[in-house]
Amino acid sequence: MKLAAIAGLCISASVICRIFDKTSGEYSVMISAAATAAVTAVSLAALMPVVDFINELYGKIGADEEYINILYKTLGICYLTSAASGVCRDSGESSLASAVEGGGRTAIAVMSLPLFKEIISVVENLLQVG
Repeated sequence: MKLAAIAGLCISASVICRIFDKTSGEYSVMISAAATAAVTAVSLAALMPVVDFINELYGKIGADEEYINILYKTLGICYLTSAASGVCRDSGESSLASAVEGGGRTAIAVMSLPLFKEIISVVENLLQVG
């Protein structure tokens, strides 16, 4: 991963945001959001080897593809929620940041329902056998 480039971008964006905070606060929020989007894009691109490894691993064990999709979607929700709440907090909207985090938690809970159903099914089968 290009950590030095990410750090440089974030430090530069932070300095520029501080400059604009004194004159035009709305530009500071836009710069912060743009830097967040750029860092997220670079980070997601760096995750591709991990995704390939997980796909290979799931292919070897023959697990249901639905579960890997749930994993990817929940990771995406986590990244998106974190980025959105950070931008909201930077713009001084703590209540919106909390709402985004709550929405992310709810989305993950809903997304995980098939996993919970499968776990309950396995436990029921184990109890019937035992």
